[in-house]
Amino acid sequence: MSPIKQIWSTAGIGKRMSIAVLTILLVAIILTSGIVYNVFNRSYSESIEQKLVAITTANADSFMEWIEARQDEVEFIASLNTVKDLNEPGIKNIFTKIGELNGFYDSIIFVDTVGAGVVSTLFEEQTVVQQDGEVNEIQLDDREWF
Repeated sequence: MSPIKQIWSTAGIGKRMSIAVLTILLVAIILTSGIVYNVFNRSYSESIEQKLVAITTANADSFMEWIEARQDEVEFIASLNTVKDLNEPGIKNIFTKIGELNGFYDSIIFVDTVGAGVVSTLFEEQTVVQQDGEVNEIQLDDREWF
């Protein structure tokens, strides 16, 4: 006979009732703890998920505002008479000033209607206008997309 069966068979009614009550109590505590842990874990995970969604949404909104501001700048530059008249020295001057003031652009390139480079500036610690030979090598094949 196993030791547990031996203890159970020799125990009196008081011991058996105490063991049964303690067993039921222990099972109830374990079940309750498991349920509480699962509820807490689920709510904590949902809280983290909601926080990440809020952060992601805020970052996406901020990025879209930044992109739209850059798009507005490009539309403004395109509306200037200097650009419309293809005044290359004037365009170089405008691009240089924009590159120095904003710090948003690593390069600004003006292409003609077929996508060939006309004027280009690069930012390398300061804004530098690319030489005509380097600009002429620029070919934007999907210009219509932009």
